[in-house]
Amino acid sequence: MRQRSNLVPDDHSEGAASPARASTGGKSIANDPPGPQWSTAVSDFVFASTSWLPLFLLGIVASGEAGLITAFGSIGAAASMGVLRFAGVAPSVTRPLHEAMAGFAASVGMPMFGVGFYYHELNEQEEVLPTLVLLVGAWSLFALMAPAKSKFTELYRTLFSFGGVIMIVLRSIELIRQPLDAQMSPRAGVLGIAGAVLIVLAGVVVTPDGKYHKLNILRVDVFHYVLSVAHVLLAWSLVLQRPFAPAA
Repeated sequence: MRQRSNLVPDDHSEGAASPARASTGGKSIANDPPGPQWSTAVSDFVFASTSWLPLFLLGIVASGEAGLITAFGSIGAAASMGVLRFAGVAPSVTRPLHEAMAGFAASVGMPMFGVGFYYHELNEQEEVLPTLVLLVGAWSLFALMAPAKSKFTELYRTLFSFGGVIMIVLRSIELIRQPLDAQMSPRAGVLGIAGAVLIVLAGVVVTPDGKYHKLNILRVDVFHYVLSVAHVLLAWSLVLQRPFAPAA
C-alpha cells in the first residue's frame, strides 16, 4: 500500500500548522471516538496557542508581513477548530469545518512559513514577497480545488512543504555564516535550523497516526507538542533577526 506523506495534513487531518502534515495532524473522521478525545483537544490547544501568540504578542499582525500572518493564522485557525472537534463540540459542524481548514493550512501554512521566514529581514522584501505570496496563493487555490486524495494534491503539498522547510534552513545558514550586524550572534540561525529539524521529525518520525501502545499515548498528541516547540523556536529566531514593527 502506498504510504501517504506525513509532512502535510490532508483534508481529513486532525489538526492544522505546518511542516507535509506539519500543520496539524491526521486522523480520519471514521476513526473519531464517539465522545470527546481530551488529550488531543489539549495538544491542539497548545499547538493553536503557539500559532496565535506570536501573531499578536510579537506584533506579526501589526507588521503586515503577509507570509508569516498567513502561515501562523491558517495553522492556528485549523488547530483551534481541532480543539472544538476533539472536545466533542457540535461534531456534525466542527468535523467538516476542521477538515476544510486543515486542508487550507496544509496547502499554504508551511510554504508561507518558509517565504515569511526567508524574507523577514532581507532588504528586497517589499518587492519580492508580494510576488511570492501571489504565486503560492494561486497554486494553493488550485490545489484546494483538486480532490483531497489526488496524486496532484499530495505531490503539491509535499513539494511545497519541503520547499518551505528548505527556505528556513537556507536563511538560517546565512544567519550563522554572516550575522545581520556585529552585535548579533548566530543564535537566530541555530534556532531556525532547530525549528526546521523538529518540523521534519514531526512529519517523518513521530507522524500523527496511531499510538505508542506501551505508553498509551496517541502519536498525534506528541506530533502537536513537537510542532509547538518548533513554532516557539522559529518565532524566537524571527525576533532575534529583527523585532516586528508596525507597518508604515
